[in-house]
Amino acid sequence: MGIALQQCRAALCSQPTIGTAGQAAPAKAPLLSPVGPAAGKFRPNKQPVGRPRQPDAGRQRLFAMRNSSGMLEPVHEYSLQPARIADARRLAVMSHELVEAGLRPAWSASRITWHMRHPESIVLTARHDGATVAFAIMRYGDDVAHLNLLAVDPAHRRRGVARKVMTWLEETALTAGTFII
Repeated sequence: MGIALQQCRAALCSQPTIGTAGQAAPAKAPLLSPVGPAAGKFRPNKQPVGRPRQPDAGRQRLFAMRNSSGMLEPVHEYSLQPARIADARRLAVMSHELVEAGLRPAWSASRITWHMRHPESIVLTARHDGATVAFAIMRYGDDVAHLNLLAVDPAHRRRGVARKVMTWLEETALTAGTFII
């Protein structure tokens, strides 16, 4: 189990930046959006696609853009990386604010650091512009993998970040021979 997990960690460190759509960061292509009520007609104009959200104070509006093939492109690019020891304090704060709000904190920086150092655990982060915006902690056993914690910064929610993190963790579990999560 430990060797397979180490191989997955090594592969993660060599991955290119990925978008929320799950592909490598796409080359810059003209952005397209639907024109009029006729389905299938597109024109280059960088107009947002879809229904805008209700405006929230301090939040950006989130839109997906269509590329030349009509597929939705990610709005922001995220990279998945194993957490560093220096990230432990930030992850503990995120856990307390986003997951354990109103509860006695259970995920301290030292507990998160323990998982970073443990060979059967992984602490995976999603970064945008160098800042950690999401993370997950998973522990792998012989037969079962257990997701201990998952958190996404509110400003980066609904962009597929958690889905991308979970997909990576699930694929790692399958590679390591664990089929129950």
